[in-house]
Amino acid sequence: MTSKKKNIITCLFITLLIIFIYIPLRTGLLEKQFIKAIILTSEKIVLSISSFEKDKKLHDKDLSKYYSLIKDKFPSIALIAAADKKNKILKAMKNEKYIRSNITFDAMIEGFIRDEFKVYKKNDFVIRYYDQNRFYIFINNITGGKLLIVFPYKLSLKLIIQLILEILLITIFSIIITALISIKLNKKAKTSNGKTAGFIKKESVKKIKPDKTGKDKKISEHKDTGREPDKSTLNLDYLTGYVYDLFNYISGEYNSEVVSFYLLSEDQSRLNKIFELKGKALIKIDDSEFNSMSINRGITEELKNSSTILQEKGKKVTLPVLYRNILLGIITIYRDKEFKGPEINDIALQLKNIAKPLGEHILLADVLENEKA
Repeated sequence: MTSKKKNIITCLFITLLIIFIYIPLRTGLLEKQFIKAIILTSEKIVLSISSFEKDKKLHDKDLSKYYSLIKDKFPSIALIAAADKKNKILKAMKNEKYIRSNITFDAMIEGFIRDEFKVYKKNDFVIRYYDQNRFYIFINNITGGKLLIVFPYKLSLKLIIQLILEILLITIFSIIITALISIKLNKKAKTSNGKTAGFIKKESVKKIKPDKTGKDKKISEHKDTGREPDKSTLNLDYLTGYVYDLFNYISGEYNSEVVSFYLLSEDQSRLNKIFELKGKALIKIDDSEFNSMSINRGITEELKNSSTILQEKGKKVTLPVLYRNILLGIITIYRDKEFKGPEINDIALQLKNIAKPLGEHILLADVLENEKA
């Protein structure tokens, strides 16, 4: 899986996690806002019925006209009813938008008459569920009787838009956090404790043991005890930046475990390892005595023709580094799963970033060597 896909999955995971945690907490706060609003509305209704036809007693007032006015002014009310001191219903009205069933309407009125809605001092309302919907029920004592006011639990459009905007902000915040984490992780690949990381210079590196199935391999490593690298005038420090960028890209994009760069000897009989990336550390090898790989001419010709060599069931891939049709060396990459065609093609394309500076540097080194001679 590429780092880009990992970042997308991480972003989605973080976003969903935050949303799942946030929504229950936020809806609880939105419900508190809703409750404050309906408490204020119920108080206004109680005051308004006292002032409506105030020269008349409760049972003489035109409650139908009053309810019509209340419905127009407060359309969020589900039910309103007035009863005298003997709990006899004087007038009741329901909002068909919220109470469609007569059974629900009758149940609310019956509960009102029987004093089933006990409102305690600490609460201004009671909550009941009808037809799987939540209702907030207010019982208010008024002159000459009492008043029943019922509100459905329904967030206003303003609160819903507010919640949607907050979720969008969370999504944007999650994307920013993911991007910052990704940038930080990439920086850690290049830095450690505030310093440039990974350029570990070794005079010698132990030879990697050949595979037990090495009999079938055309390329094998061996210890060369008597010869130094042919291109002794090469300045490896010049190439370090190019190599690190290339190796870091391959390691990050394709989860490679080991990436190695071998330089072809002048007699084209050996490949000398000069760079290797293990984990996050780039090893620069000045002495290839223990890091030499023999190569036969048949393989050399195949590599000159831009051939790719796959080993260990496609888990290890060898790619040629070519400049102006000249074979300069090879890159070997190993990971714990098979390489795919598009991945190999992309890596081959990235090799051009190192082939040109390497080729030009080798040519320059040869010119300087000839001038000294």
